[in-house]
Amino acid sequence: MIRKLNSRDAGDIEYCLQQKPMFGQFVRIFIKDLGIDIENCNIFGYYEKTKLTCIFSVVLNNLMVYSYADIVPAKEILDFLKNHNINFSIMKGEESILQQFTPYVKVVTKYGTLLCKLFREEFTPVDYSDIVIERADASNVDEILGFFNNTIEYKMLLSPEDTKKFVNFGYTYFTRENGKIVALTMCNYMSRDIANISVLVTAPNARNKGYGSKLLSKICEELLKISNSCSICYDVINVLSIYRTVGFKEIDKQAIYIVIQ
Repeated sequence: MIRKLNSRDAGDIEYCLQQKPMFGQFVRIFIKDLGIDIENCNIFGYYEKTKLTCIFSVVLNNLMVYSYADIVPAKEILDFLKNHNINFSIMKGEESILQQFTPYVKVVTKYGTLLCKLFREEFTPVDYSDIVIERADASNVDEILGFFNNTIEYKMLLSPEDTKKFVNFGYTYFTRENGKIVALTMCNYMSRDIANISVLVTAPNARNKGYGSKLLSKICEELLKISNSCSICYDVINVLSIYRTVGFKEIDKQAIYIVIQ
């Protein structure tokens, strides 16, 4: 049985996520704080008899599928989403889970991301005193959108509404060269346990100047004043050293499929 989940299901959700606790951390980030934003998100669960074994959600055109059972009802999930006019073009989850959907969707591209975590006691700060780091506010939203759209791999990353929401959340930092933003990082989720860094990007003509590690150090410094840990996902292996510099460690892997329904 598939049905929409709500705050009354928090106990079932918590039990389900605890079966794979490391991967479950990132599901929490994806679907926001359980019991708070859950009412306003398309978060669904598959119950095998009375036990919740699979959670899936569509946010910003991304379908996240989590299951602690080896077999998921892939066709049933896709039919459910279709019947509710919920569309997606990106699938995220463990490789063994996503593979079960491939008979029913056309996979255009496959790649993966590493899920990394930094604990407060393992944070190794990087000196950023030689650059000016600014904290974004609502007046910077249009400039940030322009920066994204001028960076090919981040073009159209966020809508104006989502950019404004994340900037207003209060943890977006950037630095400039010649008056223009050249590097930026932002957090999109925070709880006492974990804060997720959703973006770390440097303009192509400003790379290899240390901006990435300095901004990352700054945002982690601020987030760890409130949260016990930080998390980040990445798929560009040559930036691995940036994350390791401040103390991040890889804890899990996530597959990403670009698909046509």
